[in-house]
Amino acid sequence: MALDVFLIPKYDLGLIIKKDTVVSVKWDSPCLGIVQSGDILYAINKEIFSEEPAKNKGTLAKLNQSGGKFTISVVRFKRRPTIKPLLPKGYAPIEGFVYEWTVLYLMRGMALGLDVRVIDKKIYVANLLPDSIAAMSLLIGECIVDVDGELVTTIPQMTNSMVKSLEKNGQVRLLVESPGNDMLRNMLRAKIAAAVGPTEQKDLPLPPETRPWCERGLSALKEKDPKPVYREAKGKSSKSSKLSKQRNTHFNEKTVEHGYYEDLQTSLIVKVPPPRTSTDNQPA
Repeated sequence: MALDVFLIPKYDLGLIIKKDTVVSVKWDSPCLGIVQSGDILYAINKEIFSEEPAKNKGTLAKLNQSGGKFTISVVRFKRRPTIKPLLPKGYAPIEGFVYEWTVLYLMRGMALGLDVRVIDKKIYVANLLPDSIAAMSLLIGECIVDVDGELVTTIPQMTNSMVKSLEKNGQVRLLVESPGNDMLRNMLRAKIAAAVGPTEQKDLPLPPETRPWCERGLSALKEKDPKPVYREAKGKSSKSSKLSKQRNTHFNEKTVEHGYYEDLQTSLIVKVPPPRTSTDNQPA
């Protein structure tokens, strides 16, 4: 797979690489949204990428220095096979849900990053660690039905089956169940939120050695009496309107719609219907 990237001269490529595997893509990288975690670098501008980091330093240094448009050739494993899924014995399909195969690959240097919860005797993906093996193939809200054809109903059973398959084959095939309409998405979102619970907030006490430093800072503020942050309000004058600078902020009269972030790893997004107008209520 050939990917085109434009790099500003003397700008970092923003890829965290272990041997020839992309472990992470930084948020300010020009490759963000183009190169993905788990991609195996094959060539850069037709120059074969080596597994030895020392040999690749020169190639990456030239790119960072010159910049411009260049081509990265990567190997990207298929995460969602298009084969029709087969349900395991003892599991009946539920109306309104979609069933798909997905594959997890054992990538050295990357964590599994999978947080699951058992809800109604089913295993649901509650959270995913960014730049992890699970984030490559799974979505929040999906239910893991089976692991390599074995029906799983408990977390220990799922974990043991996944570890065995990853150690033996380097990959594991999962059958996942995802909601097919907005009503089911809302229902699952509420159930997962209730299972996860609120985030724990700890009010940690300050260590004793910080108290004297805080007292010194407060006394310095009282002595120097710093200027207020807010400016004093100016009175009305005829010249104020002419000399006033043009405002940098403005409000649009019409609402601008933006799509959600593509890297949001969830299957629970609800699409809001378009606004109704006066013509919608008129008879045809």
